[in-house]
Amino acid sequence: MAYQYKMIQIPQDVTVKMKEQRGNEAAAYLEAIANERAVKGWEFYRVDEVGVLAQPGCLGFLFGRRAEYTAYYVVTFRLNRQEKLSKLEPSSRINSEDLEEEAMAFCYHCGAKIIEKTKLCQKCGKVL
Repeated sequence: MAYQYKMIQIPQDVTVKMKEQRGNEAAAYLEAIANERAVKGWEFYRVDEVGVLAQPGCLGFLFGRRAEYTAYYVVTFRLNRQEKLSKLEPSSRINSEDLEEEAMAFCYHCGAKIIEKTKLCQKCGKVL
């Protein structure tokens, strides 16, 4: 089977107000993301933790700066391309570039949903 995969980086933490905390916030967050993709034909595949070790530059090293480790979480979805294409009429078939546009973007810093393709997050203001 030929699959197309889409990885979405999600925030490390889900922020809620203490009085609204129920204990299922992380599951509800992931469920919402999975259901959004499922409507478009994407199948939830898995969640992985990916560690990134950022080494300081020459000046940072000279001033005693140490390497910084950050853990990111990536949700993987897959789309069975053969199944998707076989269900479509020949005149309405789409190519893989069109499938790629179906994915929604999230800010790597705060997890806000990015609606437009901009270089700045509208919620936290950080560069994407």
